[in-house]
Amino acid sequence: MKKLTIIVFIILTGFFYSCIKEGEDCDQDIGYLEVHNSTDYTYNVYIDSVWYISLDGFLTVTYELPPHHYQVTFVQVWGFDSIPNVHTTYVDVDACSYTACSNYE
Repeated sequence: MKKLTIIVFIILTGFFYSCIKEGEDCDQDIGYLEVHNSTDYTYNVYIDSVWYISLDGFLTVTYELPPHHYQVTFVQVWGFDSIPNVHTTYVDVDACSYTACSNYE
């Protein structure tokens, strides 16, 4: 029983060490925002009121951004009768992680 406990301890120690080591490789100044257009119409994408891209239907783009709370606004470019669809969402981008948003969540 003592040998089994030692073996489990060694395995768990190795596992936790590898997790810590992976975290050290991460750039703490970068997070990732994945923006998805879930319709077949083109939308302009604004992040904190700055235009980033005209995103065609059903496409996804990923941006490297500093960790921050962002406002993401989607404005329909074509395919509307008189008033374009506008969708605004708020996302938190954290260091070393991916955050996703879509024009229809």
